[in-house]
Amino acid sequence: QICRKKDEERTPNPILELEERVIRDYYEEFTRKHWEKIIRKLDVDEDTFNEVISEITKLNPRPGASLGETIGRNLQQIIPDFIVETYDDGTINVSLNNRNVPELRMSRDFTEMVEEHTKNKFNQTKESKEAMMFLKQKMDAAQGFIDAIKQRQNTLMTTMQAIIDLQRPFFLEGDESLLKPMILKDV
Repeated sequence: QICRKKDEERTPNPILELEERVIRDYYEEFTRKHWEKIIRKLDVDEDTFNEVISEITKLNPRPGASLGETIGRNLQQIIPDFIVETYDDGTINVSLNNRNVPELRMSRDFTEMVEEHTKNKFNQTKESKEAMMFLKQKMDAAQGFIDAIKQRQNTLMTTMQAIIDLQRPFFLEGDESLLKPMILKDV
């Protein structure tokens, strides 16, 4: 993870260099929390060292563990419900990921059939009236389903926007330690 951070950063980062040295050269001392000993050997002040420790504790101690669990098994692709984009000016944009959700709408053919049937009320047989009643019932049910999906999407967006408002520092920085505990009432 440290190597990946180094690759991502083009300019030298002294904190990153110190992180690498602590892990590479003073791992035993680090695991035993012999902070004073490490500070002396690195010849750094306590504030700098605290920043190094803070960054190291954010690292995943087993970065390859998630790969080992899935090797040889069918991987299930996770499709996110939302796409959250952050910008340098501090704005956060959230949108529903509708990539795999088709737009739901009523079939134009069925709508035209009902309109045509309504115009010719007087020239209808009993069977055609029953067929139109059946069609109207199904169209009402379909419209109810479409409305329920739209309501769900609105609820999801409102909830996600509330989460983003409450957890703004996390979304801007990506630091999990900035996450605040939440309860349903917060959202």
